[in-house]
Amino acid sequence: MKTISYISVIVKFLVTGVLLAACQNVVDNPSVEDFSANGAPTISQITPVDSLDKPITQSQMGKWLTIQGDNLANVTSILFNDIEVNLKDVYAVRNRINVAVPAEAPGNLTNTITVRTTLGEATTNFTILFPKLQVNGLENEFAQPGSNVVVTGEYFKLYGLTSDDATFTLNGESLPVVEKADKKIVLTIPANAPDGAKIVINSPKIQEPISLPYRDKGVPLFANYNKTYLFGQGFLWTDQSYITDGTQEGDPKAPIGTSFLRRKNTYSAWNWDTLIAGHFDLTDTDVIDHLENYDIKFEVWTAKTNPLPTGDFIFWSKQSDDKMKLRWNPVSNGVSLNTNGEWRTITLDAQTWFRDNDGEKVLQVGNNDLTIVYQPHNGFDADFGMVNFRFAKKRSK
Repeated sequence: MKTISYISVIVKFLVTGVLLAACQNVVDNPSVEDFSANGAPTISQITPVDSLDKPITQSQMGKWLTIQGDNLANVTSILFNDIEVNLKDVYAVRNRINVAVPAEAPGNLTNTITVRTTLGEATTNFTILFPKLQVNGLENEFAQPGSNVVVTGEYFKLYGLTSDDATFTLNGESLPVVEKADKKIVLTIPANAPDGAKIVINSPKIQEPISLPYRDKGVPLFANYNKTYLFGQGFLWTDQSYITDGTQEGDPKAPIGTSFLRRKNTYSAWNWDTLIAGHFDLTDTDVIDHLENYDIKFEVWTAKTNPLPTGDFIFWSKQSDDKMKLRWNPVSNGVSLNTNGEWRTITLDAQTWFRDNDGEKVLQVGNNDLTIVYQPHNGFDADFGMVNFRFAKKRSK
């Protein structure tokens, strides 16, 4: 055993076990602690380091724990699930081990802690509370072939999606990776990518691969957004000047087709601007019968210099009560929506839209009413676009 002299204040901390990060081979001092062992280790309970009389059966990542028992000195390895702890960050004596829960998701979830010493090993049941992997989807599901797509979410690093072991494919072909970070991954779509393809992301730390739709048309509300179709066939009766054919100054390339709704206007506070009023035809009975399984998706564009501030896009079908209207405020956490001249996919729960005043479903085979109004809370100069309204099957998360 090594003996290293410390000032008395530090020795007192070691006696109480507060100096948690001390290395075992540095603090071995038999006059202070008992580092002996005469058999295989045993585990009697797990507690927080600051509450040694309060056993626990689960903990979050990064929390310091005390493993209590016997013959716990001379540790060779400690595993939470299949993640091995760095022993330099462990303080182990005969009757306890102070250790932090690793901030890493396991490849094999066993809900156990295993302690191995030179004389044997012991395993006990213990649950680590991992934050759930969040994959929101593609920022723009209708990005053009040959361009980059951004996958957004949280805890990508924890679940190995920023590691070299992660894989990203489109219809089985590997995708070039431009950037990998904890909350976003940027991929390049092949120039020949077909509509309706699937982007699949995976890593050894994900139980099942995650499939993301790419240019999935779903069940569109309108076959296209050309004026001759929307107005010529009587689907809309609002201002035709709200629809551009993609050739006007400042028009972006439409994500699908050539035409889209573009509103360039100076608003006053609480203006009531009817963007779309009319109807759409629906033949898909699964949408009608199982609306709870569907989202409404569409793409939104804002000019770089004209983000959308706080306000409401108000959607409804047959109902008139305000409480039954779906209101979407594009502002998130106080930040205006700025797509920086790119299209971005918006996802809303279809159930919150197509209901009557009693909350009952109103969708039917054939003609269905549709109204979309924009009402800003403050005056501003707007320049935004909307297109590609569709029913899309909800993705399991």
